[in-house]
Amino acid sequence: MLQGAKLADGLTRDMIRHAKRKGMTPQEFRDEEDRLDKLARSTGKLRVGPTVGEFQKYIALLDAQRRTENLRSALYNACLGWWLPGATPKQIESKAILPINQAQIVDDLIYIHGHQVRFMSRS
Repeated sequence: MLQGAKLADGLTRDMIRHAKRKGMTPQEFRDEEDRLDKLARSTGKLRVGPTVGEFQKYIALLDAQRRTENLRSALYNACLGWWLPGATPKQIESKAILPINQAQIVDDLIYIHGHQVRFMSRS
């Protein structure tokens, strides 16, 4: 057994954060994804998600944006946040807000399952 959150729970939290970034509720996000899936199926196509590398680039972009905002917040908190009456400190965001590389998870799961099948076939 591995310690930590269940995969389904982590993916659900990730979907909620992604919906929020797009200015949607989780239900609106699910409905939009369902609509896009149905549209693709109706034209005989299959929706394909990003590759591991594409997802990693997206995460790196979001991390750069997070770091920039954190720098702005830190400068504000260190300078203006102290002097302006009624000013409230700005929050510093942790890396925990970044999305999970779901493509990497799928690749890892397939690799692990393949290893298990190969190991079991030797028995």
